Amino acid sequence: MRKELKAQIILVLLTAIWGLGFPLTSLALGGIGPYTLVSVRSLLASLMLIIIFRKRISIINWKTIKAGVLIAIALMVGSFLQTGGMLYTTPSKSSFITGFSVIFVPIFMIIIYKKPPTRRMVMSIVISIIGLILMTYNGDAGINIGDILTLLCALVFSVQMLLVDKFGSSFDGITLAMVELITMSILATPVAFLQEGYHIDYTSTSVILCILVTGLLGSGFAMVMQNKMQPLINPAHAAVIYLCEPVFGVFFSLFIGDMLSLRAGIGAVLILIAMFIGGQEQG
Repeated sequence: MRKELKAQIILVLLTAIWGLGFPLTSLALGGIGPYTLVSVRSLLASLMLIIIFRKRISIINWKTIKAGVLIAIALMVGSFLQTGGMLYTTPSKSSFITGFSVIFVPIFMIIIYKKPPTRRMVMSIVISIIGLILMTYNGDAGINIGDILTLLCALVFSVQMLLVDKFGSSFDGITLAMVELITMSILATPVAFLQEGYHIDYTSTSVILCILVTGLLGSGFAMVMQNKMQPLINPAHAAVIYLCEPVFGVFFSLFIGDMLSLRAGIGAVLILIAMFIGGQEQG
């Protein structure tokens, strides 16, 4: 199997894991705050990697720390902007605007690398945007502070993708993920205490399940694989693949009673088609 195809398959698997996090988080948020969840899942993922790969700790150097901290800061700032934006805008609109990263990544590539996207990649991006609109946009054309915060979130997430592309191939993916997760824990924990009192309902099965799945799989496993696999493909195509996250989110939400409209279904199919078109360019 070509390494590019393997990377694409694994990144799609990661979006499925992240998509599963949508309904799990929805069920758990009554017993744990969003910032507390970020803190706990990062701590759990950090401990998992440190225990399993403790022998690799010795190879962590200042360059790895600098790279990991930069990626973690971008990820945390984007997450905080997205969370703050959702206080003022709707979840569907938040998903739609966050997906703008699929546009920002190729723009940044033109500015930084002087590398414009190919016609096939432009077609993939356009189709994915149409699919994203059908899946998430509810027709609300008004702009509020939440929309602006979410747009900034999309910009920051685009930067995070490019940082992974830059550093993922230069450093060991596991030690880089360790640094990222430890940094996220340090950043999120004081915010969780100040904003939410770090309350966790340990008697809730949904809370415990959410922490385990999003921590061990969605953070620990996923961050290592993202560091290893994303640099093997074009960042613009990676951004299209990441749009599969809401597709899987909608699918897994069906199991907790959410309904899938025909419009959203068509949008999901278009995103998958866009991913396939972009993937043809890798080989």
